[in-house]
Amino acid sequence: SGVYIERSGRLRDEAAFGPKIEMDEQDLLNQTETFFHADAIINFSSTTTLEACIVNTPVVSIGWMERLRRVYLIEITKNLLAAGAEKHARSSEELAELVNEFLLHPERDREKRARVVKDYITFDDGMAYRRTAAALGEILEILSRRSSTKS
Repeated sequence: SGVYIERSGRLRDEAAFGPKIEMDEQDLLNQTETFFHADAIINFSSTTTLEACIVNTPVVSIGWMERLRRVYLIEITKNLLAAGAEKHARSSEELAELVNEFLLHPERDREKRARVVKDYITFDDGMAYRRTAAALGEILEILSRRSSTKS
């Protein structure tokens, strides 16, 4: 057992809430495998929490760093914290305590993670990109028909 720091993707640019990362197919596969096999995920609260909940992996979020605190004002983040989908560490000492707690008791909060998946995840098959592409194709087809009827 040990600690592994995953750095998937490549940095695209820096934004107000932090870096924007682009990931290719291999990065996504690697991240999925990492979530599935991890004993716990340390995060600063993002959609990573939802993805970890899908595979029932506990999440501890970093909440003491000033530059990251704004993300905890976003509605979805507040809702995930309130639902118990992740534990929120307010110091490095608390981070260690929470991670150790999950290592000793990985079943802790399992029902809360399952509830979050039920409440927030419509599909967990990894095919959202196909549904999105199909929906965009339908929209383009409708717009194309409207455009041709105006001519």
